[in-house]
Amino acid sequence: LPRTWVQLRSEVVQRIKDGHKFMDFQEWTGLARTKGLQGELFNICTTFLHETGVVRYFGSLFNTLGKGAFYNTVYLDAQWMISVLKGLVRHDRQALQDYFASTGVNKLMLRRVNRLN
Repeated sequence: LPRTWVQLRSEVVQRIKDGHKFMDFQEWTGLARTKGLQGELFNICTTFLHETGVVRYFGSLFNTLGKGAFYNTVYLDAQWMISVLKGLVRHDRQALQDYFASTGVNKLMLRRVNRLN
């Protein structure tokens, strides 16, 4: 693997250890730039990290505008993302609110869940 890809993967692992669960795509792009990744190499690296399960990203690398929070988010912790999606599928809004409030995760996700009606 290219050194820059390994550095980005190591940064993701460290962020997970620090309790980060996700980041928006702009933050992901900025992080990749600090490691020297941009343009086509950034796209290939993001796809590789997604396909190997290091991160989960479901948006388009070429058009991130106007797609909604799910598609503009890079998920660092796959198990956490699965727990959130299970709550959505079960349509258990209160359980999601309790989960986000109790874990101290970024209040952005709590606000997003509160918008679901």
